[in-house]
Amino acid sequence: MNFNKLLMMKIVSLVTMLLGISMIPSFIVALIYNESSSAWAFAISAILLLSIGACYTGLTKEESVNTRSGEGYFLVLVVWILACFLGALPYYFAGQGFTLVDSIFESTSGFTTTGSFVIEPDALSKSLLFWKASTHWLGGMGILILMVSLFPFLGISGVNIATAEAPGPTFDKTKARVSETTRFLYISYIIFSVAECIMLSFSGMNLYDCLISTMASISTGGLFITESIAPFMATGYVRGVIILFTIISSINFVVYYNLINKNFKAVTKNIELRVFLLIIAISSLSIGIYLYATGIESDLGQALGDALFESTAASSTSGYAAIDYFSWPSFAQFVLVIQMLIGSCASSTGGALKVIRVVVLFKLIKRGLYKRIHPNAVKTVKLSGQSITTVEASNITLFSLIYFGTLLFAVVFLSIDNLDFVTTFTSAVSLLSNSGMTFGDMGFTCDFSNYSTVCKYFLSLLMMAGRLEIYSVILIFTRSFWKQDKANY
Repeated sequence: MNFNKLLMMKIVSLVTMLLGISMIPSFIVALIYNESSSAWAFAISAILLLSIGACYTGLTKEESVNTRSGEGYFLVLVVWILACFLGALPYYFAGQGFTLVDSIFESTSGFTTTGSFVIEPDALSKSLLFWKASTHWLGGMGILILMVSLFPFLGISGVNIATAEAPGPTFDKTKARVSETTRFLYISYIIFSVAECIMLSFSGMNLYDCLISTMASISTGGLFITESIAPFMATGYVRGVIILFTIISSINFVVYYNLINKNFKAVTKNIELRVFLLIIAISSLSIGIYLYATGIESDLGQALGDALFESTAASSTSGYAAIDYFSWPSFAQFVLVIQMLIGSCASSTGGALKVIRVVVLFKLIKRGLYKRIHPNAVKTVKLSGQSITTVEASNITLFSLIYFGTLLFAVVFLSIDNLDFVTTFTSAVSLLSNSGMTFGDMGFTCDFSNYSTVCKYFLSLLMMAGRLEIYSVILIFTRSFWKQDKANY
């Protein structure tokens, strides 16, 4: 396949500069808290990235340049691998003895909004913890989605890039151009972030804790709760704010576009939104009542509140571990794992299979059973009153098969470390869904440091595959991808 190398180099250089700029706030935090080694690490990393990026930004001409579908997938993968590697530099240079594999894992966990760790969060300096929260925020909406919103000013068409990075299928599309849509996404994202930060400040949190909590929850990254945040997370108010904004970020952002444009009918008819909220409601009620009925929780209100928080954490894939769900009975833990597999809505900051795909799969099963009884009947699958095409149904079925095939392969690969089956299986589910929740031997710590170096690299790749919805990772290993110019039409 012949790539537009100059175009790819320009986009990569722009992203490199973006990452360099994004390290500046963490550098300022290091100065504020007198963390000299961390400040040095951020200064070196930022200068290095800004210098490299600046060298290549003028390589392409100003006229519009289109990217092909294959280039879009390849570029997204290259950018994300590069971002995760470059994002690891501050950890590695901080002088705290962090290994390269651990630094890459932390960076990948941040950008993919998985929230898991191999380095204890309380062992990180405040500036490094701020950097991890920042990578959550950048990765939540997508690094290249931000760039696509700026592409018209750069003379680049970003349709195929946005398609390759966008999380999930969307049947309720906007009429705006891709660049306008992506700008709307980021403006909404920023507004929600500011709103959450203000609401958290009313709890008595200092500005630093408000910022890292906001960046972690609005991105559905679920940064592990540190000692300074733990007392606030025990309060109903902070938990309520976290629940509210993780749900907001887990909803398809097209819903907000329709709300602003007063298209209320499209919002009320959105089946994915209704099913997503229904999943959280049913899961919370079933877990809460079960905890109360079995005597795990003596207060029904407390049981329902705890169940709602962890159910939201599982469905939104934020993966917050504010409550010891590890001590819950198997039924409750199983419900959480199912929610992790299903995940959130398409075109949101959440991960996993996506609710819309699950809805379509159930409708396909229902149609299949109906046609067993009425083989000559013509019965289409409909979403919100509109029929989906055969191609769309086929794509969803294909992705689901690839998703579960990848999950199976991940379980087999991780089994080489010889951990127990529950730990191995839920680790694969957790990182592929970008949830970060842990079960089995790891308890509810979100700590994956028990794995070997080889498995840590594999887990980093698994997190990236989950964030990019697998295609960008798998396609480069196919022969047809590299021979697109010779394809038979």
